[in-house]
Amino acid sequence: RNISTDEQRDIVNQYARVWDTEVTDWIPGKIVEASTSSVTLELENGEKKEIDFSRIAKAKLLNT
Repeated sequence: RNISTDEQRDIVNQYARVWDTEVTDWIPGKIVEASTSSVTLELENGEKKEIDFSRIAKAKLLNT
């Protein structure tokens, strides 16, 4: 589902993991940006990875 602008603001700076269907694995990271079509995670090594929502099968916010 698409996320609203309010939801976009609420999830930035939270840690999550997403199941990327192209990688076929979980990708964990800190959400640094969210739009109506994608989310950008900052990975453990500092790299930023933008993932289109069409590639995300499931996602979980992590308690930190």
